[in-house]
Amino acid sequence: MFHPVPERFRACAAALVRRWDLLPVNIRGSIWVTLAALTFTLMAGVIKTLGARLDSFEISFFRCLFALIVTFPFALREGPAAFRTRHLGLHLARAGVGVLAMFCGYYGITKLPLADVTTIGFTRALFMIPLAVLFLGEKVHLARWTATAAGFIGVLVMLRPGGEGPVFAVLVALAAAAFTAGGIVLIKKLSETEHPVTILVFYNFATTLVSFPTIFPVWTAPTLRELVLLGVVAALAGIGQFCTIRGYADSEASAVVAFGYSRMIFALGIGFLIWGEIPDLWSLMGAAIIVASTLFIGLREARRKTLREAAPP
Repeated sequence: MFHPVPERFRACAAALVRRWDLLPVNIRGSIWVTLAALTFTLMAGVIKTLGARLDSFEISFFRCLFALIVTFPFALREGPAAFRTRHLGLHLARAGVGVLAMFCGYYGITKLPLADVTTIGFTRALFMIPLAVLFLGEKVHLARWTATAAGFIGVLVMLRPGGEGPVFAVLVALAAAAFTAGGIVLIKKLSETEHPVTILVFYNFATTLVSFPTIFPVWTAPTLRELVLLGVVAALAGIGQFCTIRGYADSEASAVVAFGYSRMIFALGIGFLIWGEIPDLWSLMGAAIIVASTLFIGLREARRKTLREAAPP
C-alpha cells in the first residue's frame, strides 16, 4: 500500500540524475565549486559562533579528533598499507603546519569580520608562488610575481593605513594562509610516493596528538549543543573538500576557478545577517585587489596547464 511513494521518489531521483549528467562538465564543475564555497563559509560561520565561548585551540582539537574518527573506516578498509610510509618526517611536518594553520585560521575567524577573514584566506595562492620556487623547483614568470606583489599590497590596504584596525588578527589570519600554502606544498611532495589514505591517516592522527596538549590552558567544557556544532565543523570540512575535488575533477579549471570567489558573497551575506557586519572602504578595496590578483594567478595557471596537456608529446 505504501510502495507507490518510494517508487515515485526513485523515479524522480533517477530523472534528476539524468538531467545532471546531461549538463556540460564545466556547468557541473561550477556548481560543485560554488557548493564548496558555501560549505566552507557555513563552516566558518559555525566556528565564529563557537568562538564566542570556546577558544580557537579547543575548536581546532575537536576538529582534528572528529576528523580522525571519520578516517578510521577508510584506514581499516586499506589495511596495513594505510600505515606504511617512507616519509614520516614529511608527514609530521605537514601535521605541524596544518595545526598552525587551524590555530591561526580559527583565531582569525573568531576575531575578524567573516568577509575579511575569507578574503585573507585567498592569499594562500600568493604564498604558493615563493614556496613552489623554493621547495618544488617551479619556474615563475614576471606576471605571476607582479600579481603576487599586488595581492600583498591588497593585504596592506586591508590593514587600514593610519587607522586602528585589528592589525594583530589580520596578521594571524595571514599566517594561517601561509601555513595552508605550506601544507599544500607538502601534500604535493607526499603525493609523489604516498597513498592518499596514508596521507590522510597520518595527518589526522598527528594533528589530534599535537593539538591535544594545547586545550588544557584554555579548556572550557563544551555543552551538548557545542559538541554537536563541533561535529558539524568537521562534517562541513569534509563535505567542502569533497565538493572541491568533484568540482575540479572533470571540468576545466579556468572555467570554474572564479566560482570559488563566491565565498566572498556568502561571507558578506552571512556576516551581515547574523552579526551585522558591514565591511568598510579599506576592507572592500583590499578585498578587490586580493581577489583580482589571486584570480589572475589561478586563471593563468589553469591556462598554462591546458596548454601543456594539449601539447603533443
